[in-house]
Amino acid sequence: MTIGAVLSILGTKSGVALAAPRILYALSLRRGLPRALATTSSRFQTPIVSIWITGVIVIALSVTGTFEHLLLLNVAARLYEYLAVCIAVILLRFRAKEDKRAFRLPFGVTIPCVAAALCIWLLSQESASQLLLALAALVVGMILYGISGVPRQWRKQRSSSTIRRAARKDLR
Repeated sequence: MTIGAVLSILGTKSGVALAAPRILYALSLRRGLPRALATTSSRFQTPIVSIWITGVIVIALSVTGTFEHLLLLNVAARLYEYLAVCIAVILLRFRAKEDKRAFRLPFGVTIPCVAAALCIWLLSQESASQLLLALAALVVGMILYGISGVPRQWRKQRSSSTIRRAARKDLR
């Protein structure tokens, strides 16, 4: 069981190590984060600023916390993320009733409601300090988003294809 847990955590963290800087990069391209995070290396075309910032944050968290502390923070962050997705599915189900979808969840909103309730129950099992720390990270993200100068037309756009076209235009 321990070997399985270690392999699972290793796989997850390896994926995060590759994806996290690119998420910062993509968000900054769309002006969801400060533009400086979109700076790329002229030699390798990698998001160098995002990679460094992610590395510094990981090192700071690794040095200042125990493994258990980091693990619990990770769990709280994932639960916040899953809860947000569950709520989004419920809202989209009511707001976009007539939209054509490639996949539709069976049983209406039952599955996302049960999943949201499970997330809330699991979050209630976390310590207050872990929840506050994860919430603080969320607030920092919201502040970064707020000061990034996202133009209003970006906030009003609802079509993901329009956002993708605009992001490609920014790359040129």
